[in-house]
Amino acid sequence: MYITRRLNAALEHCIMVGGSQHDIFAAKAAGMRVVAVPYGYNHGEKVSAYEPDFMIETLADLPALLKTL
Repeated sequence: MYITRRLNAALEHCIMVGGSQHDIFAAKAAGMRVVAVPYGYNHGEKVSAYEPDFMIETLADLPALLKTL
């Protein structure tokens, strides 16, 4: 949340991108939407099980998703 204050950005306009349950929990706790990728440090579990707001297959898919929001 430090960076959102520094940039004067409202949390509801921010999106966190991550690949683990910890990323999803942190984003939701901060009040942000979260985009998840199916790879990362998630201890062999499917990150989709933690109900991110959006799933993409690779970071290369992120710009297309952002254009739809």
